[in-house]
Amino acid sequence: VGDLVVDGETGYVVPPRDETALADRVVMLLRDAARRTRMGDAGRARVRARFTLERMVNETAEAYARALARLAAWSRSA
Repeated sequence: VGDLVVDGETGYVVPPRDETALADRVVMLLRDAARRTRMGDAGRARVRARFTLERMVNETAEAYARALARLAAWSRSA
């Protein structure tokens, strides 16, 4: 959630099991169409910027490279 929701910018984060806080935020959004639109637009922009196919492929390749490097280091020390 932290990668997607920036509290107050792309949505709201409320404490776990705090039904009152959740209800307050939902009511706030129901009453403010401009805020809903602004947060929705900001959320879409964040996803488009941060979760591209190229980025995901690069990060996956980097994770495999780190894992292989650790395996190689472990093999040399064993």
